[in-house]
Amino acid sequence: MQNKINVIKSIGRERDLSRQREPELEIPRENLNIHRSEMPQITSNKLPDFLKSLESQGISHQYLRIPPIHLKATQSNFHLDKVHSIIKNKPALPPSIVSRDNYILDGHHRWLADYNTDKHSPSPVLKINLPILDLLAHARRFQGVEFRKG
Repeated sequence: MQNKINVIKSIGRERDLSRQREPELEIPRENLNIHRSEMPQITSNKLPDFLKSLESQGISHQYLRIPPIHLKATQSNFHLDKVHSIIKNKPALPPSIVSRDNYILDGHHRWLADYNTDKHSPSPVLKINLPILDLLAHARRFQGVEFRKG
């Protein structure tokens, strides 16, 4: 009888372990408190047109590698399941788009995944030579921009 009880307890523990939640994510507190639904999303197929529209106004950009610890969130909320999925599956993603003052315009979930993987290891970014509030205004006016719900 004792062996049956130990087996049942052991199976119960294994089942509980398999249902454990994902590890807690470290989310830096500093952000501009803009809700995710108000953040412009620039899809990969629209990015060249967005960059051309900026260049036509004399606004430059460059591809760089910056450690996530040096970047700052613009939006105030995240889908943590999406961040965990990026950490777990390591998909090939385009670089985050950031402003001259290192705020993220697009790519918050990529950034947070990189931050929680190794915040000191440089990650690819597309840096636009505008401060974030000006970059937000340009992105919101751009015809190819999308907005996600919640």
